[in-house]
Amino acid sequence: METIADQKPLFGLEQEYTLLDRDGWPFGWPKNAFPGAQGPYYCGVGACQVYGRDLVEAHYRACLYAGLDIGGTNAEVMPSQWEYQIGPTLGPYYCGVGACQAYGRDLVEAHYRACLYAELDIGGTNAEVMPGQWEYQIGPTLGIAASDQLWISRYILQRIAEEYGIQATFDPKPIDLGDWNGAGCHTNFSVEEMRKPGGIKAILKAIEKLSRRHSTHLKYYDPTQGLDNTRRLTGKHETASYQQFSSAAASRNVSIRIPRQVDEEQCGFFEDRRPAANCDPYAVTNIIVKTVCLDETDGN
Repeated sequence: METIADQKPLFGLEQEYTLLDRDGWPFGWPKNAFPGAQGPYYCGVGACQVYGRDLVEAHYRACLYAGLDIGGTNAEVMPSQWEYQIGPTLGPYYCGVGACQAYGRDLVEAHYRACLYAELDIGGTNAEVMPGQWEYQIGPTLGIAASDQLWISRYILQRIAEEYGIQATFDPKPIDLGDWNGAGCHTNFSVEEMRKPGGIKAILKAIEKLSRRHSTHLKYYDPTQGLDNTRRLTGKHETASYQQFSSAAASRNVSIRIPRQVDEEQCGFFEDRRPAANCDPYAVTNIIVKTVCLDETDGN
């Protein structure tokens, strides 16, 4: 990172995770059965949609207290799955509300408050597509600090989950059976040139470099050199297949996404959607910098 400090690299990390009961089954799910089909849980509200929000928000506050750059949280597509960020219709679970849509919101919000207290750059939380699945966001944060903050925020999340008697797993595919989303750590990246007017040229150049090292990057995107991610990157459930590199604007089913606003304004950042939820953020950010900024190839 020091080598490219003059380029002012910014990372935004979107951490998805799933809440589990002590028996390893997703928190809030009926025992030995499945909840309603995913869709209504993403960013949901309501006791039947969102599980674990109190934990999620406690984590968010703790990250803020810790001084982390946490940008937000949200319930994910699958019930009991959440995401947080450092730096087609989705259904009622995504960003959902209500007791039947979002499970674990108390835990999620406790985590959010803890991250705020820790002065992390946490930006928010939201329920994801699977019930019990959540997300929070860290960043955008300069250089290696984004990885530092994500690591701290993960510890805070596990510690708060312990208080609630719930497990928080970063398994990229916690439920293999059925029509359920996996969990990733989408990584947003830019350097100063990309953020300036006309920066889309630098973004497209970076994507071209990444396309030539797809299989190499996958080895750095989970702790098993890509094996965990093969369960998640199937080409379904808002992912691209691990077998082929792809990119596009405003699409969730690609390896690299150019956000709609970036495409319209022709400058900003790109989102690498391949890293798994259990990735080592230092390995992910390091390989992106080496490929995009230092022109490293598989031949050197």
